[in-house]
Amino acid sequence: MKLYTRAEAALRLDIPITKLACWFESSFNVLEEVSGVTLEKKDRIWLIPENVLEAYEEFTHSHIINSEAAKLLGLTTSIIQKRAAKGEYLTSRKIGRSYYIHKDEIASIKPLKETNGYIRITEAIHELNVHRCTVIDAINKNKLDGFLQQNIWYVCRKSVIEYKEKYLGIENIQDYYSIGEASEVLGISDNRLRLMIRSDKVDITAKKYKLKNTYYLLKEDVLKLKQFYDDIPKNFYTVKQAADQYNLKISYVSTAFNKLEGVKWVILVRQWEKIVPKDIFDIFFATTDTYRVKSIKDPIQIFKNVIDTSEVPHYLTQTTDLFQEFVDIKQNTSRANNNVQRMFAREYGFLFNLLITLSKELHLHSDNEIKWLLQTTDNSNLKKNLINFLNYIQERCSTSFVEQYNQSTIKRKNHTDNNIYTLKEFIDLENYVKNIELHIDKAVENRKYAVLWLYVSLHLTNAWRSSDFLSLPSIRIDMIEGNNFNWFSSGNRLNSQHALHIVNQFASKRLRISKTGALNRFLVNNDMLLPIATMIILCEIHRIAENDSLLLCSSTDFFRGMFPVFFSEFPFKFSSMKMNRSFITYLFHKANESSEHVALSLDFAQQTRRHKRKDSTAVYVQATNQDGPIGNLTENLCNRGHFGYLYNLLINRLQSFSNNKNIESIEDHTLRIQEFRDKFIPHDLEVVGEFLKMIFEEHESLAVRIALMPEEEVRHVISKIYQDKMPGHTEHAQCFTYPNCINTTALTCIGCPNMIPKNHLLISVSTELQNRVAALLNTKKINVAKREMSWIQKLLFVLQEASNTIGKAYVQGFIEFEKVLDDVSIAFEHFNQLNSEYI
Repeated sequence: MKLYTRAEAALRLDIPITKLACWFESSFNVLEEVSGVTLEKKDRIWLIPENVLEAYEEFTHSHIINSEAAKLLGLTTSIIQKRAAKGEYLTSRKIGRSYYIHKDEIASIKPLKETNGYIRITEAIHELNVHRCTVIDAINKNKLDGFLQQNIWYVCRKSVIEYKEKYLGIENIQDYYSIGEASEVLGISDNRLRLMIRSDKVDITAKKYKLKNTYYLLKEDVLKLKQFYDDIPKNFYTVKQAADQYNLKISYVSTAFNKLEGVKWVILVRQWEKIVPKDIFDIFFATTDTYRVKSIKDPIQIFKNVIDTSEVPHYLTQTTDLFQEFVDIKQNTSRANNNVQRMFAREYGFLFNLLITLSKELHLHSDNEIKWLLQTTDNSNLKKNLINFLNYIQERCSTSFVEQYNQSTIKRKNHTDNNIYTLKEFIDLENYVKNIELHIDKAVENRKYAVLWLYVSLHLTNAWRSSDFLSLPSIRIDMIEGNNFNWFSSGNRLNSQHALHIVNQFASKRLRISKTGALNRFLVNNDMLLPIATMIILCEIHRIAENDSLLLCSSTDFFRGMFPVFFSEFPFKFSSMKMNRSFITYLFHKANESSEHVALSLDFAQQTRRHKRKDSTAVYVQATNQDGPIGNLTENLCNRGHFGYLYNLLINRLQSFSNNKNIESIEDHTLRIQEFRDKFIPHDLEVVGEFLKMIFEEHESLAVRIALMPEEEVRHVISKIYQDKMPGHTEHAQCFTYPNCINTTALTCIGCPNMIPKNHLLISVSTELQNRVAALLNTKKINVAKREMSWIQKLLFVLQEASNTIGKAYVQGFIEFEKVLDDVSIAFEHFNQLNSEYI
């Protein structure tokens, strides 16, 4: 059988080679469809058998494509396709997107119609003065006698006259435009004009006469509408134009438009738009609180805008000058983040507007006048700032008022017992959220669920503000195995070491309180360690998958609708503020029940919230609870993360002053004694024997010194430790003798007997230990080796104290014990070898 190339086949079939090539590139090949033969390449060349070409020639000789059939029948191609799709043509066959119909069937349908007595559609449109679509619609509904032949519409002249008399009778027709005429005058499309007519948003007179889509518009209205549209760019704002003009958010402007007079609806660029006169919006913007509408980033500029737009009476110059000094000091000394400072600047602006309404200088007011001013000031923030300014004025100049005003003047909301969760509710919620198996499947499937799970759970370990929870930074999860959803879905779960690796990453990030700018701490107790670490990982996987910048979200609106789903199996009405009050209350009473912490109970609560004053914290602490005395919550609730021999000496000394009957058991005491033996070092005790002897002597000296300290001094020292008011040279460490350092030239506190380390010091200890081991292995000088050896011993002793105090399993979250032992053993062997060479 003869085979043809594509070029030879195109020549035989008398079709362009490009058309034939397209058949081979498309999902269907006409030659294959017609012949039923699957074509294949041979030696990378398409070869077409002769019988395939014969089948195509036979098919095209007996069938015609739908476009050719439409011409013969005087119909449109689309009508032929619809009829063929419905099966009205018995011989039709679909190949690709086209239909082929047997010529005999087309010939049997009907011959071409005679056109005598018919006019073309263009003449009918002119005669009726309507749109082309109106005429075609009338033909299809048999209201006009007409037909399509060879792509030309013909309409019976007699039916045109009858149609005009029956449907289009109108008085004063000369005063109206048809849709087509009006659209030309306005310079818009017919469809756009029809949308405007049908809508009640546009005020335009349109008369509809009996037929659908047959409208006539009063010429006067059309000309007015044209003038209005011509004036829009000059005299009106759209929502977007107003937002761009004043640098506002579109959502804010759109809401503002709903409140303004003169707003109209128009169709611009094929969509409805609201527009408002420019002068009306300009007045609105000039009289609106600019903090809400302007995206001013600089807090100083926010307050400056208030001053610039306010008229100050000449008799209040001293008051306004002093107030500007007061605000400058507040803004320059504030450590809050930018958003909070912007809010404060707005509050200062409100107070400035209040001050310029006074009848005389503020310092000339009597006490009765000041009290009246405070009583008539409803806004609590305004009253608070006014009191602060009154105190500032008393320091700067002589005043007619003599009383000292303070924050107690402001009546605080009375937080009753009902404003905290009961102890049972608190514990039940903790048990509910830490049930990993109950939540993990939903958290894997839904990011909002995972974020809400973490958000609620963090309230049980930290008394942060909601904004601080939401601003938690992202972390690295690639160092652990469980860094994808499949790992968790397969039934795998984190161990304590993995969980610590996750949680401890927040210790290396400088978290700050949004309101005050103070450094923050991320605390997780042991009961919640595995659940919270799991939640953090799931949220991070979701964040990466969605390419988001936030671990949680920017606003609680993100997961607000998820609360009913999350608490579907545990009905609970969650409130962030109420949970904060509950957490601080139970923390306060837990500390108060422990004699060694009784004097610091309010300090503990203060530190969890990072308040600057204890009276701020006291507002959150409830004196009683519906369940009676506060019982034991989680043992780690009061754990502030200190460890070491010196810290234990201080706590033991404080216990000796109390009447606490919960005396330390022999087993617990034995664990403390272990700090003096089984040190976390290699077995070569000869090398470190002198070091241990020196450490023991230092501890003996400290023990004697602390034993002689009076109770009040011990309480004072511990209080300052908990408040981070005894800083050392090293981060995450405090100094027992602060500010009197025994070694002022030291760059680090590690190795100093007066150092009180914190858990997160272990992060830097781990890194430093690796560096010191590497330095010892790389030196051949005995003096350098001895120096590095001394540092390694000091660092190992810190790890030993941490292991004995808080447990080896916890410390493993910061450092890999096995690797450290191997590296240190090799380093010690290298040291012994160097030492022997110099003896």
